[in-house]
Order: sequence, then C-alpha cells, then structure tokens
Amino acid sequence: MSVGWPTSIVVLGLLVAGTSMAWAEIYKWRDAEGRLHYSQNPPPDTEALKLRPHAGFTAPPPAASVDEVDAAEEPLTPTQQFLQQAEERRAKKAQEQARAAEARKEAAIKCELARQEQRFFAERPPQRIGVRSEDGSIARMSAEQASARKAQIARRVEEFCR
Repeated sequence: MSVGWPTSIVVLGLLVAGTSMAWAEIYKWRDAEGRLHYSQNPPPDTEALKLRPHAGFTAPPPAASVDEVDAAEEPLTPTQQFLQQAEERRAKKAQEQARAAEARKEAAIKCELARQEQRFFAERPPQRIGVRSEDGSIARMSAEQASARKAQIARRVEEFCR
C-alpha cells in the first residue's frame, strides 16, 4: 500500500506540532505563602525554575487548585535536593553581593562628602567660618572648635574612604 504525498505532509505536520508542544517552556516557583506553582509564563516578581518537560508531558489543568498540585508532588530525590539547595545558596549569595554593592556605593558618597568638607576646612581659617550657637546667633568658629571638627572629619574620611 502506497502513501501519497498529501498524507505524508499531514503526518509531518502532526509530528512537528506534537514536538513543539512537548518542548513548551514550563516554570516552577513557590509564592510568598510557600505554595508550589507551575505555569507556561514566568512570575513577574519571583525567581522561577525553568523546567524542560519530556515528551508526553501535560501541565495540570487550570481548574486544579494549588493545594491539589502540592498534594500530588513527589518527594525530592537527593540530587534534586542538592540542586535546590545550591540554587538557594546562589540566590542568597547574589542578595548579599547586591547589599554589599549598595553599601560600597553609600560609603563612596559619604567619602566624597567628607573629603569636600575636609577641603572646605583646609581652605578657610577658623575665623572665617560661622557657627550657629544655641540661642540661634552666628559666631565665628574658635581654633579649638575647628580642631575638633577637623578631627571628626578625618575620622569620617578614614571610615568611608577605605
């Protein structure tokens, strides 16, 4: 029995359609309450694990509740547990690096402000710098006040300009 070329094209089309469905992207993540989710779209504000389904995989129907999906989940294998822990460590390290980068940025700003203030005091004699007293009046800075202020600024430069 001979199969004609129109039938071959139809069979080829079905094979291609089936293959593309088998390789659809599936994402897995946990929400803030710790519930497990599966979706074809990644969540906008949470990190998701991109799964690569095997042939014949079908996602749970949309009507299924998250609790039903959680109940059907099998325990993780040691390899899966290791990979999950490694991913958690990587995410934690990335957060720590982001915090450290933010702290360095803040320290750089404080360093620059301290150096500007240091230059200000270096360029002006204390008698030319006014200070507001407790009663609100403005008086000239004394040499002792200027010396104390310069020492305070030097400590800030040393702290933030490492």
